[in-house]
Amino acid sequence: MLVLVLFLVAITLILLELFLPGGVFGVVGALLIVGSMVLAFRQYREIGFWIVVGELIAATVIILVGIKYFPQTRAGKLLILGRRLDKKLGFSGTEQMENYIGREGTSLTQLRPAGIAQFDSKRLDVVSEGTFIDKDRIVKVVAVEGNRIVVRQQGTLTSGKEG
Repeated sequence: MLVLVLFLVAITLILLELFLPGGVFGVVGALLIVGSMVLAFRQYREIGFWIVVGELIAATVIILVGIKYFPQTRAGKLLILGRRLDKKLGFSGTEQMENYIGREGTSLTQLRPAGIAQFDSKRLDVVSEGTFIDKDRIVKVVAVEGNRIVVRQQGTLTSGKEG
């Protein structure tokens, strides 16, 4: 009987972990499941193996059912984002950099291949196409991949001095 009580308390703690995350309830629940398995072997030597198999199957079924139906519960709807935040709906995780394609700016640091360049009054982290670019060179944005801005040297110095 104690085996069943430990197992039910363990499952309850693991489910409680969904609502009060932090790890404590989940770890204690997992330890109680292991404890109930050990106790099953000690108390019921002949059928201890089958009790453990039953606990593993029950735990797996409960977790799978929880994964399937939890998002549809009231608590699941509060915890899980219901809609996608994609670009088509106007959401963006980073500033839109596509408008920099074709623009020219100045390398403020050496690009080997990463560094900083200035476009108008805005400093941006940029990456060269793989070549080394000295400081104070004119660079042109040739591609934007997410928040990665790829530049190419245009060949002239911005300050007129050789470095």
